[in-house]
Amino acid sequence: MEYAYLGSNAISLAVWSVLFLWRHDLRKMMVIMSLCAMPLAFFDLVFVPSYWDPVIMGDIPIGIEGLLFSFSVGGIAAVLYAEISKQKLKHTRAWKHSWVKGLWVLAM
Repeated sequence: MEYAYLGSNAISLAVWSVLFLWRHDLRKMMVIMSLCAMPLAFFDLVFVPSYWDPVIMGDIPIGIEGLLFSFSVGGIAAVLYAEISKQKLKHTRAWKHSWVKGLWVLAM
């Protein structure tokens, strides 16, 4: 299979789509975290030439495959625990007003 990287990313995007359609309460978090994870595709510039060399569509260093992978894995990772444990999304209002706790999270 020539485009195995694209095929495997299509599978992860299908898992993302199933979770997106299944859990209405987690949709917003899935989309936000998927978009936040998309810049991780730029690590392809570091790893692709030296670590592995997949066949990608086009002749650009960051292909659609890397963007699809980071988008789908970011959304899946954000909601997988909530789906497995059948928990509902809880908003923590106390964190909104505490900049010290926010700085602590950023420092970690």
